[in-house]
Amino acid sequence: MNTTRVTVADFRNNMSDYMNRARYGDEIIVIEKWGKVPLRLEQMVEKKQKNAKSDKAKARIERIKALNATFGMWADREDMKDSVKWVQDLRKKEESRYANLLG
Repeated sequence: MNTTRVTVADFRNNMSDYMNRARYGDEIIVIEKWGKVPLRLEQMVEKKQKNAKSDKAKARIERIKALNATFGMWADREDMKDSVKWVQDLRKKEESRYANLLG
């Protein structure tokens, strides 16, 4: 990787160019202010990070597949085909239970 040293004023005037050179040109831009180096601009994405992102994406896809599988887990239940009727039946059972308790 090549290293280019620039002043803050030069960086400010040509920021887009330096950022593109650091991002796509495999170049390190060292920005100096009064002879000191407060900032170093370089490309961040490495193979390890790309692989980590790929692994995270694969794990996320697996989680989504698992979640999607759970949404259909009640599909084969015959008693829940009509959800409104099913809930009404549950409520009737609860009403009769409390009626029996209260006498």
